[in-house]
Amino acid sequence: MLVLRQVTRGARPGEPTGLFVSHRIAAAMIVVGLVVMFGWLWVVGAGLMMTAIIVAFIIGSHIIIARIVAETGMPFMRATADIDQIYLLMPANTFSGRDIFFAGAFTLTGPHASRESLLTFASHGMTIAEQATQTRDARPSRLRGILAAMIAAIAISAVVSAASSLWCQYSYAVPLTSSGNPTMLNGGSSDTWPRHYITARLNQHEAGRFPPASHNSALHIGIGATITSALQFATWRWTSWPLVPVGYVVSGTWYVQAAWFSIFLGWLAKLMLVRFGGSSMFKAAKPFFIGLIFGEALAVGVWLLISMALAVSGYEYVTVTILPR
Repeated sequence: MLVLRQVTRGARPGEPTGLFVSHRIAAAMIVVGLVVMFGWLWVVGAGLMMTAIIVAFIIGSHIIIARIVAETGMPFMRATADIDQIYLLMPANTFSGRDIFFAGAFTLTGPHASRESLLTFASHGMTIAEQATQTRDARPSRLRGILAAMIAAIAISAVVSAASSLWCQYSYAVPLTSSGNPTMLNGGSSDTWPRHYITARLNQHEAGRFPPASHNSALHIGIGATITSALQFATWRWTSWPLVPVGYVVSGTWYVQAAWFSIFLGWLAKLMLVRFGGSSMFKAAKPFFIGLIFGEALAVGVWLLISMALAVSGYEYVTVTILPR
């Protein structure tokens, strides 16, 4: 409510305000962003209903991932919320072919891209900067300088990534008649997903009908909402309640299946440190574990540069990944 009041009437003396930008400016940025998103989809011919669905899925998936990362600290997570989960429940003639195409395209570049979410990274970085300046120099100008650097990095990366993507796509051909091309380094995003979310859905739309659902969608939505709400209520009501709703939300994902052993290994290390060394040993061990994370990231970054140099020179190279596939 304080944020909403400051958006409408501005901040008053003594009220806590946004450290990087005012809440009013942040709200204006949200409005401008929504207008640009709706306007772009309108220009390319998407219908109003599909435009609203696409924008809601993009924003919703990134907010969910930011919340999950904030609560769990997991370095990788993806919201596999497919836009076709909505429009497949409606008759095929409700939408145009352009609607189906852009729904598939933005499933890949929206919810499926939330594993590398700019919202999550920016929120994390801004929070760390805010905490770091609390013990040093918390002047607004210092924090705004960090925000300006982030904006500059985003602008540069947008230009570089757009140019490199277009150059790659128009310089290297991918056969459209065969699936599972062994030369593809990322067959999912380059072949499997486009065929499923775009080609197959467009063929079904042209045929005039979508395949029937294999389950009762309303029942499944109701079950998920009820369990999540009950877990959230229990978390608010009892401080000792051990099961939080975010655990239920991520429990069925592939990422937890890949990371559960590492999660429990970290939990065990923390438990042993606190049990036998107390809080002092726990704090003293932090640099070691942060060093493990930094060391892995540094190693991947160095070998990424080496692989790029080998590829440019025409030599064989090995792809190096830091996130599980």
